[in-house]
Amino acid sequence: IDESWLAMKKLRWKDKRVRIIQLLKNYGQFNAIICGFNHVMGDFVITMDDDLQHPPGKYRN
Repeated sequence: IDESWLAMKKLRWKDKRVRIIQLLKNYGQFNAIICGFNHVMGDFVITMDDDLQHPPGKYRN
């Protein structure tokens, strides 16, 4: 069983700036990213695929 939802809830519990968006079905990566952009509250946004093509340590706080 995928533990992604639980992992996201733990991140949200630690950092209230984290926002979780659950889509009702698979709309594809592009549409999911656009949905996320529509809920942004900060000044900056970074998108990162799960293949780690861009190492997380590359971005500073």
